[in-house]
Amino acid sequence: MSHGRPVLQVAKLSLSVVRRSFKTYGSIKSRHDFTQPQLVACLVLRAYTRTTFRGVVALLAEMPDVREALGLEHLPHYTTLQKFSRRPGVVAVVESMIAEVLRGVTGQMRAPIDEAAMDSTGLAMTSASAYFRMRAGRGEAQKKPKAKRSGKPAVGRKGQYVKVSVCVGCATLLPCAVRVGFGPRPDTMETAGLLEQTVRVVRPARLYADAGFDAECYDDPGAALLTVAPGRYQVALIDLRMPGMDGVELHRALKARDPSLRALAMTAFALDERVASALRDGVISVLPKPMDAGALVQHVRSAVA
Repeated sequence: MSHGRPVLQVAKLSLSVVRRSFKTYGSIKSRHDFTQPQLVACLVLRAYTRTTFRGVVALLAEMPDVREALGLEHLPHYTTLQKFSRRPGVVAVVESMIAEVLRGVTGQMRAPIDEAAMDSTGLAMTSASAYFRMRAGRGEAQKKPKAKRSGKPAVGRKGQYVKVSVCVGCATLLPCAVRVGFGPRPDTMETAGLLEQTVRVVRPARLYADAGFDAECYDDPGAALLTVAPGRYQVALIDLRMPGMDGVELHRALKARDPSLRALAMTAFALDERVASALRDGVISVLPKPMDAGALVQHVRSAVA
């Protein structure tokens, strides 16, 4: 893991900014192991590096210059950061601190942020590792909960997860905005709020984002089949030539599990005999490889329309 000088710069700026908004300690009866500014600065670093609570502690363990900048005589346990982040208003404060840190960093740069990119990712609502959950029998797919009439996700319900959306400057890799919500739901539902936060800090000339589709990739047809359930996916993109099971067989197996699933196929062989079989079985289109990204997005949009 190597983040280098930017992390040290973010650590110093975040600590100086946070000290203006937080008292040293939340209570005179607290243990005083760490100051509130130190813990908030750690959360800012976690957001900047887009890592877990364990991950930011591991980062601090590897970077003594960052620990020194934050005045940490010893490392906080990841649960300390976890519990502190759950305090009312802490997430909103961290978001505002990130904005101020970014202003401080960009003020020291010779050139403004011309390009920014945004994306979202899902995080498990547990500190347990994937290995522990697998051994404990918690790794199986869970049923999706019924949506509330308000359209808002239910916190802590099975089948949902924490979803973090971030907009970063392409040159600095510093976050311009961070939003925390709950999934599953399309990335495009976070775009407006993320843009609103971004323009409060910077106004990039160009903004990059994906097409807003949530996608899962499998290199093993058998593994892909295990995840399919009615209504989970809208479109499958299938390679016609794969080891073990070809694309035609996989498409038939997928349709048996979810008749509503639509499919696109791809092949690098113009005279592939599987093309006609795939089209007869209901594949919408067979795309040539290598594929043009813009054309692929249009085909997916048409398939889900």
